[in-house]
Amino acid sequence: MSDESTRPVQAFFNAYRTAFEGFDPAAIARFFAYPSHITSDANKVVTTVIATEEEWTRQIERLLGTYRRIGVSSARVLDLTEIELSPRLHQAVLHWALHDAAGGLLYRFQATYTLAEIDGALRITALAHNELPQLQERLALQGSHG
Repeated sequence: MSDESTRPVQAFFNAYRTAFEGFDPAAIARFFAYPSHITSDANKVVTTVIATEEEWTRQIERLLGTYRRIGVSSARVLDLTEIELSPRLHQAVLHWALHDAAGGLLYRFQATYTLAEIDGALRITALAHNELPQLQERLALQGSHG
């Protein structure tokens, strides 16, 4: 895989990260295609089909509210590994780190994204992640200190 082929994926995730840091649920939701498939693990694997942008925007609003509660200020991509399945289809594995306003690490997690070029732009069609256990732990920690 050439550096040239990875640039669109890197640019995509830079813009995606910026939308999260801006706490803009509508902007975040525009990075997805619909329907989308989300798979997460928090003591049991949960799969969710997100039918519409409006439905996903509401879920993102809840996530962003939780991020605010625990003090998330920024996200950093620690590692991005991309597989180009075709010029219009990519798999990307990202290691994320979420930080508070002072730059302190809140937690890390991994996510795998399927990206497809739809109407000339990359969109997330599927997402699998292991964030929920770390998020729940951070919420519990905050509750024990709050």
